[in-house]
Amino acid sequence: SSASLTTWTTQLTTLESTAAEHDRFGGELISYLAEPLKVLSARYEEIRKRHVDYAERLEKERDTAYSDLKKTKGKYDASCQEVENRRKKAESAFDYSKSKAQNAYQQQIADMHNVKNTYIINIKVTNKQKEKYYHEYVPDLIDSLQDLYEFRTVKLNALWTTAAQLEGGMLKRRTDFINHLLQEIPRNLPVLDTMMFVRHNVVPWQEPSDRVFEPSPIWHDDSDIWW
Repeated sequence: SSASLTTWTTQLTTLESTAAEHDRFGGELISYLAEPLKVLSARYEEIRKRHVDYAERLEKERDTAYSDLKKTKGKYDASCQEVENRRKKAESAFDYSKSKAQNAYQQQIADMHNVKNTYIINIKVTNKQKEKYYHEYVPDLIDSLQDLYEFRTVKLNALWTTAAQLEGGMLKRRTDFINHLLQEIPRNLPVLDTMMFVRHNVVPWQEPSDRVFEPSPIWHDDSDIWW
């Protein structure tokens, strides 16, 4: 083989090594970035949905408390209306029926007070739940979502760093291959191929003998010069 062929072989080896590095880099991107990113994406989406479900449950509990309070208010209003009805009956009743109507009126007032107490307690409970919802539950939920998204950014930065490091390593190895090739090319001196050609094509050789004077066949003469 000639020096040029050897250099050409180095060129091909460099190209193959570079291609192998690209293939390796692609595999590393899949193993160290694509697959982990896929897993992280699914995990974070699941956690995000849990936050959404929890937020919806809190909102439902809040709305249920408001609805229950509204129902209790309705019972209180109905009880007050019944007290008013009993009062009118007591005022319009006579003799024995008047005493009976008065007792029913007093009993209805007591019942109304019980309903009122329940209504007031429900107001306090609802307000306390409202306070916790807006000042504790929702802020905690938002803080948790903030932590989730900030941690996602941390993981994303780590993956980007890994990607840059992998590419940097691949480029360094490619540079090493190119630098080796650049060192080999100047070694391919033009004279080397010539020397190789001569060495592989040398054959036995003898210098031809000197030419001598040959007299004419029709004239007898010698090799002396005529003056």
